[in-house]
Amino acid sequence: MRAQGTGRPKCGAPSFVLQSALLRRRARRPSEKGFLSGGNTENDMADCIFCKIADGTIPADVVYEDSEMLCFKDIRPAAPVHLLLIPKTHFDSLAHAAPEHEALLGRMMLKVPQIAAEHGLANGFKTQINTGKGGGQEVFHLHVHILGTPQKAV
Repeated sequence: MRAQGTGRPKCGAPSFVLQSALLRRRARRPSEKGFLSGGNTENDMADCIFCKIADGTIPADVVYEDSEMLCFKDIRPAAPVHLLLIPKTHFDSLAHAAPEHEALLGRMMLKVPQIAAEHGLANGFKTQINTGKGGGQEVFHLHVHILGTPQKAV
């Protein structure tokens, strides 16, 4: 569905066609700066919304916090329970994790089922980590989605 001779999608094109065209145009090579992060660098940490939530500058509906991580409710939930677990240390994505993040990532993964159970997801839940623009990541600060529907007690 392209407008004749322009190479651009028609105005009435479904949004996924428009998004796909946009992503192809903005695609970067692995050698280019910001390949997985969408251009974010450590200098962009001052503008990182999750860093601002972690330091309390931006309010959030926090459900768990310790010295290394923070978990809060997603403002655009995709499930009845949709939480985001973030490290307080900024790194863009799982692809940017370094050996020094190994223990923190392990503690985060062990914390996920505890947080899920506390929110009624003891019978099961879904975890999701989007990595890079191509992986659907929108906020370039590592975060784990915890999603599910609470089961009623029988």
